[in-house]
Amino acid sequence: MDAATIWAATGAIATVATAGIAALAAGQSRLATTQANAAARSASQAADALAAIERDRRHEELTPVFDVTGQKQTNSKLNI
Repeated sequence: MDAATIWAATGAIATVATAGIAALAAGQSRLATTQANAAARSASQAADALAAIERDRRHEELTPVFDVTGQKQTNSKLNI
């Protein structure tokens, strides 16, 4: 075996090892992306729920409340 063959084999092994490491990194990246997307969906749902609660609370606070009373007069007119 000459040196060129040994170096070619070493290069091929290094290429395969590098491709394996890249595939592993891509798999980890995909997993992290999936988890980040799930977390973002959860945060969005929580924000939507909180916004609905705040809208309802704000609506309740700003809704006027009126007390209407009246008396019947002898001339059958109603004073409010």
